[in-house]
Amino acid sequence: MKFVDLTGQRFGKLLVVSRGPNGGNRQPRWVCHCDCSKTVVVYGSSLRGGVTKSCGCSRSTSRIINRIGRRYGRYVVRKESGRIGKKIALEVVCDCGQVRRVTASNLVSGRARSCGCLMREINRSRRGDKHPSWKGGSYITPSGYRRVKCAGHPNADVNGYVAADRLAMSNHLGRPLRDNETVHHRKSKLNDKIDNLQLRASRHEPGHSVEEFIEWSLENIEMYGPELSKLGLSRFLGRISALSGICK
Repeated sequence: MKFVDLTGQRFGKLLVVSRGPNGGNRQPRWVCHCDCSKTVVVYGSSLRGGVTKSCGCSRSTSRIINRIGRRYGRYVVRKESGRIGKKIALEVVCDCGQVRRVTASNLVSGRARSCGCLMREINRSRRGDKHPSWKGGSYITPSGYRRVKCAGHPNADVNGYVAADRLAMSNHLGRPLRDNETVHHRKSKLNDKIDNLQLRASRHEPGHSVEEFIEWSLENIEMYGPELSKLGLSRFLGRISALSGICK
C-alpha cells in the first residue's frame, strides 16, 4: 500500500502534526492535536476512515449535554462547570436550593446524591431508638458510671438521661430523689441492683446551737422514717419509738 503523509490534515477536531511510532503490524500512527488542547497518537486508518475524530472530548461533551436537566438523587444538572482535578465537573442544584459543583462520575455512580440535606434528614429520622445501633439508650461515662435514657423523669438531665443508680433507687423508693441525695455503690460501679446501692443524704451545716441540731435531726427522721424498711434500716425503728418515752 502506498504511504500517504497526513501531516497538516484535519480530521474532525484533530490536526495531524507529525508522524508517530508504528503500531501493531507496523501500521503507521500519527501525532494529533485536538481542539481541546490534548495531544493523542492515532492510527492513520482510524483517521481516514472517520473512526477517530477527537481525543475523546466529543464523546464527553455529548454525554454532558445529555445529562443537562437530568436528576440524580436530589441533584438536577444545570450545566458544565469546568473540571475538578482531571474529572469533568457539573453545576447542579439541590432540591433544597443549594448550588454545588460535583464530578460527573460521582453523580453517575450515586456517590453524590445531595448537598448534605438528605443525610441530615436521615440522621434526624434515625435518632434514639430508631437508630440501627440503638443499644437501649445507655452509655458509660468517663468516670465509669452508667447513664440511661429516661426522658421525662424528674431526675433526668436536659438530654433525658438519668444516672442508672439514681434511677434504680428512685424506682425502689417510688419517688424521685431529692437534690441533696446521692447514691453510693457498695462494690462495682456498674452493678445498679438495689442491694449494691446505698442512699446518702448530704448534711447541711447544723449550726452551733442544740436547738438547730435537734431541728435538723427531726427533719431527717420525718423525711426518711416512712422509708426505713425500704432502705434496709428497720433496726432504727425501735430506737425512734423509744425517743417518745425519753422526751416525756
